[in-house]
Amino acid sequence: MTAIIITAHAAQRYVERVNPSMTLDQTRVEIASHSAAIRVAAAFGCRCVRTGLGAKLVLDGESVVTVLPRTAVGAVFAPRDHR
Repeated sequence: MTAIIITAHAAQRYVERVNPSMTLDQTRVEIASHSAAIRVAAAFGCRCVRTGLGAKLVLDGESVVTVLPRTAVGAVFAPRDHR
Protein backbone atom coordinates (compact mmCIF):
# COMPACT_ATOMS: atom_id res chain seq x y z
CA MET A 1 0.00 0.00 0.00
CA THR A 2 1.41 3.34 -1.01
CA ALA A 3 1.38 6.41 1.18
CA ILE A 4 -1.09 9.22 0.63
CA ILE A 5 0.58 12.18 -1.05
CA ILE A 6 -0.01 15.53 0.66
CA THR A 7 1.25 18.39 -1.43
CA ALA A 8 2.97 21.39 0.12
CA HIS A 9 0.17 23.52 -1.32
CA ALA A 10 -2.46 21.44 0.51
CA ALA A 11 -0.59 21.66 3.81
CA GLN A 12 -0.25 25.44 3.47
CA ARG A 13 -3.93 25.87 2.60
CA TYR A 14 -4.93 23.77 5.64
CA VAL A 15 -2.93 26.09 7.89
CA GLU A 16 -4.40 29.19 6.23
CA ARG A 17 -8.01 28.02 6.02
CA VAL A 18 -8.58 25.54 8.83
CA ASN A 19 -6.12 25.81 11.71
CA PRO A 20 -3.58 28.67 11.66
CA SER A 21 -2.03 27.52 14.96
CA MET A 22 -0.62 24.33 13.40
CA THR A 23 2.81 23.91 11.85
CA LEU A 24 3.14 22.39 8.38
CA ASP A 25 4.44 19.14 9.90
CA GLN A 26 1.47 18.93 12.28
CA THR A 27 -0.82 19.64 9.34
CA ARG A 28 0.61 16.79 7.30
CA VAL A 29 0.03 14.43 10.25
CA GLU A 30 -3.54 15.73 10.62
CA ILE A 31 -4.32 15.25 6.93
CA ALA A 32 -2.66 11.82 6.92
CA SER A 33 -4.96 10.78 9.76
CA HIS A 34 -7.70 10.70 7.09
CA SER A 35 -5.75 8.23 4.91
CA ALA A 36 -8.37 5.49 5.09
CA ALA A 37 -11.15 7.84 3.97
CA ILE A 38 -8.92 9.27 1.23
CA ARG A 39 -8.16 5.79 -0.14
CA VAL A 40 -11.82 4.76 -0.16
CA ALA A 41 -12.89 8.04 -1.75
CA ALA A 42 -10.19 7.73 -4.43
CA ALA A 43 -11.27 4.14 -5.16
CA PHE A 44 -14.81 5.41 -5.79
CA GLY A 45 -13.53 8.29 -7.93
CA CYS A 46 -14.51 11.00 -5.44
CA ARG A 47 -12.80 14.36 -5.72
CA CYS A 48 -12.94 15.41 -2.06
CA VAL A 49 -13.18 14.19 1.52
CA ARG A 50 -14.86 16.23 4.23
CA THR A 51 -13.12 16.13 7.61
CA GLY A 52 -14.78 16.23 11.02
CA LEU A 53 -14.01 19.95 11.17
CA GLY A 54 -15.88 20.42 7.90
CA ALA A 55 -12.84 21.20 5.75
CA LYS A 56 -12.74 19.63 2.30
CA LEU A 57 -9.58 17.78 1.26
CA VAL A 58 -9.51 18.06 -2.52
CA LEU A 59 -8.11 14.95 -4.19
CA ASP A 60 -6.42 13.97 -7.40
CA GLY A 61 -6.45 10.21 -6.99
CA GLU A 62 -4.78 9.47 -3.65
CA SER A 63 -3.08 12.88 -3.56
CA VAL A 64 -4.43 15.74 -1.47
CA VAL A 65 -3.86 18.77 -3.69
CA THR A 66 -5.63 21.57 -1.78
CA VAL A 67 -7.94 22.22 1.14
CA LEU A 68 -11.13 24.26 1.13
CA PRO A 69 -12.58 25.79 4.29
CA ARG A 70 -15.84 24.52 5.74
CA THR A 71 -17.53 27.74 4.61
CA ALA A 72 -16.84 26.97 0.94
CA VAL A 73 -20.07 26.02 -0.81
CA GLY A 74 -20.91 25.14 -4.35
CA ALA A 75 -17.42 24.08 -5.32
CA VAL A 76 -17.65 22.57 -8.78
CA PHE A 77 -15.06 20.10 -9.91
CA ALA A 78 -14.50 19.51 -13.59
CA PRO A 79 -14.68 15.85 -14.56
CA ARG A 80 -11.36 14.11 -14.96
CA ASP A 81 -10.19 13.35 -18.47
CA HIS A 82 -9.69 9.56 -18.54
CA ARG A 83 -8.02 9.12 -21.91
